Amino acid sequence: MPVWLECANCGREHTIPERADDPETGGTQCPECGAKSYAIRRAGLAWHPDP
Repeated sequence: MPVWLECANCGREHTIPERADDPETGGTQCPECGAKSYAIRRAGLAWHPDP
C-alpha cells in the first residue's frame, strides 16, 4: 500500500525520506516550503467495505 505525505501549508506531495530533519527545533519539514504540518495519504484504503 503506497504511502505519501501532503504538506498542510503548500500541498506538495512527497515521501518520508524527502522530508529533511530540522536540527534546531526537531521534527521534519516540507522540502518545498519548510512547514512542519502534514497529512498522511495512503492508496488503496477501503473504509468499511461492503461485505
